[in-house]
Amino acid sequence: MNGAIVFVLIAGGALVGLVVFVIRAAKKAAIDRNVALREMAARLGLEYREEQSSGLFAPKPTVAGMIGGRRARLHEFTRGSGKSRTSWVAASVEILGPSALKLTMRSQGPAIFERIAGAFGYKDIVIGDPSFDSMFAVNGSDEVFLKAALIPEVRSRLVAFWPKASGGRITVGEGGEAVYEQQGSLTNARCRENLERAFPVLGDMAALAEVHASASR
Repeated sequence: MNGAIVFVLIAGGALVGLVVFVIRAAKKAAIDRNVALREMAARLGLEYREEQSSGLFAPKPTVAGMIGGRRARLHEFTRGSGKSRTSWVAASVEILGPSALKLTMRSQGPAIFERIAGAFGYKDIVIGDPSFDSMFAVNGSDEVFLKAALIPEVRSRLVAFWPKASGGRITVGEGGEAVYEQQGSLTNARCRENLERAFPVLGDMAALAEVHASASR
């Protein structure tokens, strides 16, 4: 047999084998994800469902339900397109009723970046708790309310939650929800852990928005 033909056959077989390996590895990771999410849903009292899929891929899961009388869910989404497309995961808790409060919390950046942001008019809200203020950059629509509403008990839960989740951010008000989001995938165990730990904090954040709405009436 011609040597070139042999080479093509061997290379083609290796490529097919690699594709099969990658597909099987991805399917196993997705199956492991589904098992972990089913267990998480049981711990949180949420409902776990699987969407129908072909036999080639594991079923896509959904986790949603009620926590503390509010609708709660886990979800995945993407940002950007093409080579700049990134995958994100989020935990969300419903805000009961309309609220005008807008809030974003993220990790404090390097001092130079914070000064540059300040020069362009982006000013963080300083709560007055050094350990909290050094950890969080807080931006919101009602500084006076947030300084009063972020009481020590709420701040302590945020501080305890944040070290492992500092790559993400918390938003309140967008879409009528309190949300924790971070870049990653539900196949990643650390992402799943952060999302599960976020729900008590998000309940606090949703309550802040509800109190703000009551005080504004």
